Amino acid sequence: MRHLNHDVLDTLRETLGESDFFEVTNTFAQQFERQLQALRQHAECRELPECAHILHSLKGSAGNIGAQTLAEITQTFEQQIRGGDISLESMIEVLSSTINTTIDELRDSGYLGAAP
Repeated sequence: MRHLNHDVLDTLRETLGESDFFEVTNTFAQQFERQLQALRQHAECRELPECAHILHSLKGSAGNIGAQTLAEITQTFEQQIRGGDISLESMIEVLSSTINTTIDELRDSGYLGAAP
């Protein structure tokens, strides 16, 4: 399963140039991991509004760099949280797996440069 929209990433690389592109993708990959950590903390405390806010932000970030599967999953989870119908534990598991797979695909596809 492809988690990335390569057309979006290729257009972004062409628009930004190599150096800025790699800075952006590396920053987003780090941001995904930080947001997952924050989401875990809020989920443990059952702080649903904070979880929804993080998911909304993660959805936008993922969409901006063509991480389409992550954007779709976070949108679904955000809607479920706002509706009060979600298992936070399974949400964290799915997001963790999807974020890791997305970062791996970014790396394997040559979209992540050397860490700054």
